[in-house]
Formats: sequence, C-alpha cells, structure tokens
Amino acid sequence: MGAVNFISDESGEVILQLSGKWSLLSAKDLQEEIRTLPLPRQKTIRVRWNHITGADVTGSWVLHSLLQHLSHRGNHLVLPLDQGPMYQLLQLVDTYASKEKSPQTSPHYSLTDMLFHLGKRFVTYKENISKATNFLGFVIHNLIQTFRRAQPFSWTSLAYHLEQVGLRAMPIVGLLGVLIGVVLVYQSVDQLRRFGAEVFTVDLLGISVTREIGVLITSILVAGRSGSAFAAQIGLMRLNQEIDALDVMGLRPVATLVIPRVLALIISLPLLTLFANFVALGGGAAMCGIILDMPFSAFMHQLNLSLDIKHLWVGLIKAPFFALAIGLIGCFEGFQVQRGAEDLGRHTTKAVVESIFLVICLDALFSVFFSKIGM
Repeated sequence: MGAVNFISDESGEVILQLSGKWSLLSAKDLQEEIRTLPLPRQKTIRVRWNHITGADVTGSWVLHSLLQHLSHRGNHLVLPLDQGPMYQLLQLVDTYASKEKSPQTSPHYSLTDMLFHLGKRFVTYKENISKATNFLGFVIHNLIQTFRRAQPFSWTSLAYHLEQVGLRAMPIVGLLGVLIGVVLVYQSVDQLRRFGAEVFTVDLLGISVTREIGVLITSILVAGRSGSAFAAQIGLMRLNQEIDALDVMGLRPVATLVIPRVLALIISLPLLTLFANFVALGGGAAMCGIILDMPFSAFMHQLNLSLDIKHLWVGLIKAPFFALAIGLIGCFEGFQVQRGAEDLGRHTTKAVVESIFLVICLDALFSVFFSKIGM
C-alpha cells in the first residue's frame, strides 16, 4: 500500500515523501489518505518518489491529481532529476489530461480551406471508384474462370450462403410483403372510392407490386440484411488476418469469399422477389375481401384481366442486377476494412447505404429503359 508524507526542513522547504505501491489496488486508500492530510500552501515542495516500489497508470493518475492540487494552492514543485519509470508515467498522464482539458473550438473555414477539403474529398471518391472498378473486373475475371472450371469452386459454400441469404430471409420478406399488400389496398381504396372505381384497386396492386414495389422492397431488405453481413464477415476476417492466411495457402480470397456470396444473391433475390410478389398479392386479396367484400375468385378474375405477364418479367429481370450490386458492394467494403472495430462499423454502414442508393438508381434506369422499349 502506498503512503504520502509531508516533511518540513529547517530552510522552510517541504519534502513530499512518497512510498509503497501506487497502483489500482491502492488507489482508493491513497485518495482517502490524501484527503485527510493538511496540504501546504505557497511553499517550495521537493518531491521524492525513490521509495515507490511499484506503480501503474491508475496510481500515476492519483499522484498527478495530487501534484496538480498542490500547484493550484500556490506551491512550487521540484521534481526529481531522474527520468525513471515514474516520471514517464506522469508525462503520459499529463499528456492525456491536457488533451481532455483543451477547449473544443468550432473550426472556421476560409474559402481556401473549403476548396482544399472539396478537392481532397474528390480525390478520395476518385480513388474509391478506381478501387471499385478494379474489384469489379477482378470478380468478373474470377467468375469467368469459375465457369470455365479453371479454378476450384466450393459448392458447399454456395449452398450455405443460399440458405443464409435466401431461405432464412423468407419469413421477414413474407411478413413485409403481406404488409405492403395490405397498405397498398387500404390506401388505394380510400382514394379510388371517391370516383367509384374501387375495382381498379386490383389493377393498381398487381402492376405496382410485380413491376416495382416487390423487387425494390425485397432488394432494400436484402441490402440491409445480407449486404451488411457480407461487409462485416469479410471485414472481420481481414482484421483477423484470415484473408492473408488464404493467400498463404494458395486460395484466392475473391474466388473463395466473394464468388459464392454473389452467386447466392443472384440466385436467391429473383426467387425472393417472386415470393414477395405472391404474398403481397395474397395480403391485398385478403384486404379486398375485408374492405370491398370481394370474393377471392373475383379478385383473381380482375387480376387476370389487368396483369400481363410482362409486368412480372420486368420485376424479375431487375432482381439479378440488384443482387449483383448488393453483393459486390458488401464484399468490396469488407475488403476495405483496415483497422479496428470503428473502421469495421463504418464500412458496414457504407455497404448498406451504398447498396440501397445503387439499387434505387438502377431501378430508375430500368424504369426509363422499359418505358422506352414499351414494356
């Protein structure tokens, strides 16, 4: 246990004699002892810590607080000349204490600073686009090599990711699809009833779900569920140097980690979209029966009159492209993780945001394209 003693000499100076262990275990007792001591004021105090038998950062914090308190009482502190471990610990504590006390002033940017940050951000985006393009080319090359059977492919990994991405996503996709169908019917009936055209609710439900809403909502859900999982899994493997271990063993990380995940998404997302379409139409049919007293046979008859097969194909054609974008972005952001949990969380968040943004942009482009070709 540590001890603190003040010793006065004949010249009027005060010697601060420190001894014992200054560690986490004795920190509470040391603080209690310091509170009971009569601290000098406006004196020259020579610090002696040569009798300290052990110290850690917590004990150094206690000693630093004591010295700061003595200094604030107008005392002049004279530290030992030796640069031993205790002095180094005090310097470390003082550095962090000064950082905590430094005022956080709001930055004032000039026009030059704003242009500098704008240029720096542009260069960063340019580098990220270049990296993403290289990654896309590398993945396409590995896909071609896989289809040519020039390199081994893990069917077990593909089956595992099909289960994770597709089968395990069906409950949440089904629930969301039913709710989307219910909401669309409820809102459509409320508006169309003003014109006596409630029967066209079935037309609106069928076309909007199969062309746009089914694939879009499913893709956004998969981006948040699977895209983030891909980024987190690969990012954690990168932090644990498991990807370097794959390189050492002669296994290509892209072929081993990326290709099964991307293929699983490309296969699963159209099937999930088809499933979401059916459950959304089922939820809409149930809601039409509740609100409009429309029998299921009448609902199916009206749906058959309004829904062309091309509307279903429009939604299904989009799904593989959305899946490719989600898979590539999730895996790419995982490979960009460099250090620590904070970087992992940042890239996982970027994977979700970028995936959803790209899915919506692709959906807009497909809408224009299909409109131009008459689908």
